[in-house]
Amino acid sequence: MPNPFEPPDDPAEPSHLVLTNAAGRQSLWPVFAEVPDGWTVGFPAHTHHACTAHLEGDPR
Repeated sequence: MPNPFEPPDDPAEPSHLVLTNAAGRQSLWPVFAEVPDGWTVGFPAHTHHACTAHLEGDPR
């Protein structure tokens, strides 16, 4: 099984989202996995690149 936190074979595939917890911490999360208790979607399902750019503070 490939690593779910790595980019998929198709870079245009909406494969990840960014979760945020009550402390304001953010996490990259694969779209197929259930959002854990205590976390909410802070950036909707998008490409791996867009999600990592969001985490790095890139406004694109």
